[in-house]
Amino acid sequence: MRIALTTTQPTLVEPTIFTAFDVLAPGRDVADVLEALGADGAPCDEPGHVFVSIDAVRRLAGTHADEAWEGQLDGMLSYAGSKGWLSEDEAMIKAHLSQD
Repeated sequence: MRIALTTTQPTLVEPTIFTAFDVLAPGRDVADVLEALGADGAPCDEPGHVFVSIDAVRRLAGTHADEAWEGQLDGMLSYAGSKGWLSEDEAMIKAHLSQD
C-alpha cells in the first residue's frame, strides 16, 4: 500500500497490498511530505520515515474500504503494532519515504 504525493492531493495506490506501507514522494524531503499530508502526517524519530493517520488511510481507500478490506487492514495494523510501527496512541502508522 502506498500513499502517492505526486499530485496536489495525496492518493492511495496499491490499496490491496497489505505487506508494505510507504509514501511515494519523488523529490520531496520529510518536511515537504509532512506539509503535503497536513494533519494526516506527523514526524517520526526514524530518518526517512513519517507517521500517517490510519483514519486518512481509510478515507483515501474510498470504495476499497469494504468489510474484507478492513479485515486485511486490521491484520496489517496488528503486525505493525507488534513491530513498534504504530504511534504511541495507535492512531498513526509509520511509513517509509520512497523516492522512486
